[in-house]
Amino acid sequence: WTLCMAWAALLTMLFDLGFGVLLTRNAARDDPGVGRIVGAALCARFGVLLPTGALFYAAAPWLTADPRTVTGLRIAAAIAAAGLAYSCFAPVFRVRPRSLVTLLTIEAVSALAQSAGAWWLIRHGGGVASLLVLAAGAQVAQCGAIIVLWRMTLGARRRIECPRLIEALGILRRALPFALAGLIANAQIRIAPLLVGYLSGASALASFGAATKIGNLVRMLPQAAIAGARPVLADEVQHG
Repeated sequence: WTLCMAWAALLTMLFDLGFGVLLTRNAARDDPGVGRIVGAALCARFGVLLPTGALFYAAAPWLTADPRTVTGLRIAAAIAAAGLAYSCFAPVFRVRPRSLVTLLTIEAVSALAQSAGAWWLIRHGGGVASLLVLAAGAQVAQCGAIIVLWRMTLGARRRIECPRLIEALGILRRALPFALAGLIANAQIRIAPLLVGYLSGASALASFGAATKIGNLVRMLPQAAIAGARPVLADEVQHG
């Protein structure tokens, strides 16, 4: 589970392309062209992810000899795709106090449903593949919910448009510095479980996964403070 989710997180990080930060900044500045940036993010991310994901799906047997893990890695590619789609919309809502509560409700309900479903699957003998299918389903459900939220709240004022190629490349150039800045930090986090998975056994990887969760809880408060301050600072810069 930890190994497959680490691969999903690694794929998500590689194909974020810096749009997560760019969308947060421009939405905080109330940029009227944020819908066009969302369209550019969808086109750029999936234009790169789809062929790479197909190669990853085909190459999964080369990464491990365990057929169950091969199945899990292939499902991990779908989890990454759904996560990238969701993260094209979510930053726009995170910077708005009214929509933030709705967004957090969607994510909390999804997390609780996934936890309950995982408990039920494990009690009834479900394996890693079924847990990963559940995780992919939860991501897809979140995507559906946030698209409905966009249409209900922003559809008239912030239409999602697919920009022309030249314009999309210009938006991508604006996002790439954020992608490069996040690449090293994210790689530092994602590489560890991958190496543990290859160099050690399942029990060590499970212990590492539990320890990582505890560490994330400790870091959650300062990270939340930084994430909360970022849109405010972007707005302050906009107004001098």
